[in-house]
Amino acid sequence: MRTVLRHVVGSALIAACTASANAQCPDGTPPPCRGAGSTMIARRINPALNPRAWIVVPFGNITKSPDLDWLRDASVNLLTLDMSRWTDVNVIPDKRVSDLVRELPANRSANALTLNDGIAIARRAGAGMLVMGDFFRLGQGARVVANVFEVRTGLKLRTVTEQSTERDSLLSSFGQLARAVLAVSPPVDAKTGDVGTLSLDAYQAYLLGVKAFNRFDLGEARKQLTVALKFDSTFALAHLQFSILLEWGELSAERAQAKSHALAARRFGTALPRRERTLIDAGVAHASEDYARVCTIARSLIAQDSLDIQGHFLLGECSFHDDGVQWSAADSTVGQFRGNWNTAIRSFERVIELDPTYLGAFEHVIQMLQRTRRGSSWVLRSSDTLDIVPIHDGDTLALRSQRERFAKEKPLIASHDLAVQIARRWVDADPNSQSARFGLMTAALMRGDLTMADTQLQRVTPRVGGDNTMQLRMMMEVAAKRGRGTLARAIFDSLVKSAPDNPANALNRGSIDLMFGRLARYDVAAAAAGARIRPEVTVYLRHVGRALLGLPRDGLARDEAAFVASIPVAACNDECRVYRANVTLNYSLHVPGVALASLVARDSTVAWIDAARALAARDTAQLRRAAIFLDTTARSRTSRAEIEANSVIAADAYLALGDSTAALRTARFFVDSSMAFMNIASFFINNGLVTANGAPLWPRMMLMRADLALAAGQRDEARVWYGRVLDLWVEADAELQPTVARIRASFAALGPPK
Repeated sequence: MRTVLRHVVGSALIAACTASANAQCPDGTPPPCRGAGSTMIARRINPALNPRAWIVVPFGNITKSPDLDWLRDASVNLLTLDMSRWTDVNVIPDKRVSDLVRELPANRSANALTLNDGIAIARRAGAGMLVMGDFFRLGQGARVVANVFEVRTGLKLRTVTEQSTERDSLLSSFGQLARAVLAVSPPVDAKTGDVGTLSLDAYQAYLLGVKAFNRFDLGEARKQLTVALKFDSTFALAHLQFSILLEWGELSAERAQAKSHALAARRFGTALPRRERTLIDAGVAHASEDYARVCTIARSLIAQDSLDIQGHFLLGECSFHDDGVQWSAADSTVGQFRGNWNTAIRSFERVIELDPTYLGAFEHVIQMLQRTRRGSSWVLRSSDTLDIVPIHDGDTLALRSQRERFAKEKPLIASHDLAVQIARRWVDADPNSQSARFGLMTAALMRGDLTMADTQLQRVTPRVGGDNTMQLRMMMEVAAKRGRGTLARAIFDSLVKSAPDNPANALNRGSIDLMFGRLARYDVAAAAAGARIRPEVTVYLRHVGRALLGLPRDGLARDEAAFVASIPVAACNDECRVYRANVTLNYSLHVPGVALASLVARDSTVAWIDAARALAARDTAQLRRAAIFLDTTARSRTSRAEIEANSVIAADAYLALGDSTAALRTARFFVDSSMAFMNIASFFINNGLVTANGAPLWPRMMLMRADLALAAGQRDEARVWYGRVLDLWVEADAELQPTVARIRASFAALGPPK
């Protein structure tokens, strides 16, 4: 699982992003549309009804009492929890119910459900028995009426009622209701009515936390679960949900807290039903990184219910994360990863099939299908599956063989195509699913297909909420790459305004700020990173943002040299010290300061810094060789669908040689090809101190292309790219305004297109 930033998006953004697509097929792609002979799967087919499967749908608040609204969700959670204590029936989990209810039109899902709604939801889940009903205010409590229906015929089998005039006894009343609904005696020692807390305040906060988590609003979920545990620190279900929530974090402290909450859930949850205890065991195993145990639990859940989304997701999780290797006893060079990524992909596909709102599952599919390495091993393909064979770190022959096969077979292209196929099937199965549209947009971006991504962008509408940050980042990326800087800025500004403007949040944004000419906010993050180390670091890091934008400041060589000299020799050798300055050395070619004199040495193994070395040595022949090598490498890697920025350095090297023709050719290649594959969230420039992504390279290379095109007499080309840079930098910081003024003047001088 990965971090999901918590942002609230302004309503003005929605108005800016609701363009509809014309002349498109049902899946959002351009004509010609796929016909009846398509190999894509059909729309989702309801599973066969299981007469032993029960489902509870939200009850209706008949008296419209606002202080009883919580019972709408609680009716599902509490009744499902108690009914699941009977081991000879299968009760659809409340998480699955909430997903199915969200598929209804908004005006119906928010109100009391009709019998037709309930029957439709039950059929989607394959449940043969349906429980739905109403609740009415009664004193300080409520009267709850439950109706039991046979889904196949729609016949009502019985009606049962439980009531409590006191608020505090409402939780326990659902235990009696469950007995009457099932009309069978409970199992021996079953503690019906025991949800693990006697505090209604704790339970209500827990319910709000679960609801927020199901929307992926992790900030609100954390807030409510914290409240729940404040009211009752022994509430096992709240500990379990908090543990699951924290698994979506990347900080080691949060992972430790996740394990602590999982252990607390196990300690306090001994009276919970079997399924909840099983999920708690899975939570403890996941937090302990015991993925083999997680897989065992997942398979047991799936064996009990093949439609169990949590079981399939857990199987995908453990298969994805378990990088342990089982080596053959007969031959120590032969082994296999314990976690099989093909199993993980199939499991996540099953999750998507069952729950088209679950974008998190597709996110993990994307992570696997865009990886080039797993540990030391290269991610290869055999036929239609991933082929990942572990190798020992010291086995250079096996490593070279895999690397050569990777270069020859270009498996990333097939993997990216597979991601698109999975996303298309998702869209085919549920054309109205926003998550499916975002999934196809993600896959298209991964393949560098901006046209397809843009088509999907025009068919989605961002929601106001904290659960859609990832989707908005994709939308911002597509808009920026397609020349709609105004839309990209609107999305970014909404994300920024929703979170406090502090160093931590600035660092989380990486260098996206720079794409819009916002140097000041990026400097805040850089200064915060440097302040924890040495003064020389802080001074040096102020140059990093300018280096990425291709606009170096005075004093760069001096401050770079001072920074390198300040690195303790015992902790970092010469090559390591040069690597620490790679951002400025590579992305702002210049003659370095005297402290980097060792850069001239030809025995260094830092091949990627050959251009900087050649410039330091004033060796123009070597500089041209470096430029050609970087240019060729970039084209080769981009043809394999890999993220590549070597052409940025190559273009600078050609300019240093005075070869504007080669520089223009390289700038065109970056903007037209390399840039398409750069995910806005891909952090690939890291000097060990501050992390940056490829976004600031986009306007930099657009501007270089415009300047060189103008010099070459290509006025129409120059007009396009000047315009795109201006659109991104229209609200740039004061420091960039002289550059913006120059661009405006050049753009105005070109006049309107002919």
